[in-house]
Amino acid sequence: MSLLFRRSAWGIAALVLSVSMGSGIVAQDTYLEKDGLLVLEAEAASNIPTNHWAVDSSVAGASGGSYLRAKTNSFGNPGRGTISYNFQTTSTGNFQFNFRSRIGQGTSNTEHNDTWVRLVDRNGNAIAPIANNNDVRSGRWMKAYRNGNVSQWISQASNRDNDPHSISWSLQKDTEYAIQLSSRSAGHLVDRLYLWDRSRYNFANQNAGWGANENALNNLTNSGLVPEPGTAALSLGVMGWLLLRRRQIAG
Repeated sequence: MSLLFRRSAWGIAALVLSVSMGSGIVAQDTYLEKDGLLVLEAEAASNIPTNHWAVDSSVAGASGGSYLRAKTNSFGNPGRGTISYNFQTTSTGNFQFNFRSRIGQGTSNTEHNDTWVRLVDRNGNAIAPIANNNDVRSGRWMKAYRNGNVSQWISQASNRDNDPHSISWSLQKDTEYAIQLSSRSAGHLVDRLYLWDRSRYNFANQNAGWGANENALNNLTNSGLVPEPGTAALSLGVMGWLLLRRRQIAG
């Protein structure tokens, strides 16, 4: 599966070429990691599969007033109802994942409390997490769950049942990636996504993923989009590709 990013030099050119070639691919926004931080509203994704997820606002306390609600269970088949959040890095480092979520049905703090997560490169290839005794499934999907008070929004992303381990990846500077979520437990409410450079921030337990500094995370500003390249740069890039194609065909 190939991803198409937008609002970067590579993404804009790819979009133009895709349209000119009649591919029918829909581009997605690309966010910018800055100063070791990526902060995203879960409901801001442009490719939400509505048979598995719904944008909801009936539960108070969500950042921006709305969030995603998982509609389906998929305990043994990660990858159903996949949502992608494209981003570009500005730094190299080991980045820890977290999300702000809530249990949206029932009264148990260990049910309806998890979602599948993984990281892929711009071509859709899944990236192995930093070794932390994680429970990694087919396609490098990992269960990310939260515990705690059912009636509260909590920032926690732990993996491995009854033995919580955080989820992190090693990222390279000036590279495009995508965080992907897929539905696992119906009724899990996902509000906000975080990635932070562990050498610069310690927002939650680095080994287990719990114990987040909720006030610090709640006060973080959402990440912006990658700035669009100038029209001239874009035109030159597309023309260069067309010239190369002509030479290949002529040769």
